[in-house]
Amino acid sequence: MSGDAGFASIPGPILGRYLELQESLGRKYGVERGVLKNLDRYLTIGTDATADLDQNTFSSWMRAHEALASGVRRNWMRIVYNFCLYRRRTEPACFLPDPALFPPLHVPIRPNIFSEDEILRVLAAADRLGPHSNSLLRREVYRLAVVLLYTTGMRPWAITRP
Repeated sequence: MSGDAGFASIPGPILGRYLELQESLGRKYGVERGVLKNLDRYLTIGTDATADLDQNTFSSWMRAHEALASGVRRNWMRIVYNFCLYRRRTEPACFLPDPALFPPLHVPIRPNIFSEDEILRVLAAADRLGPHSNSLLRREVYRLAVVLLYTTGMRPWAITRP
């Protein structure tokens, strides 16, 4: 496999050598290869085709992928960061993204605090439930679950909302 196979941008040959090195070390770099191919395609098509990787092209490439989840964007940025570290070994002046500007690891989920009126409506709905063939105590089980969850502050994983 040649070092620049499939890469057409200015850093393309280096991208190929980087992936070739990582794969020769026994790493499976399928996701990384896809991300770096995406960056290469952006550098050749999305910009003026003579653009090298710098802060402006990196930022505009990430803005083009704002629809991705923050964790996915962070991972893509980390992949490019690792490539830039590799590139810096031979080109000390090349661009290196600032990890402080990466999205946070996980966007915290804001809890939903129910009002007393909302809980009373949920309890009323539970009281209207009838027995089921699998659970003759369905009404009582749902009522008890709502009361326990509300009074203790527990949050079931299935009910949490972003």
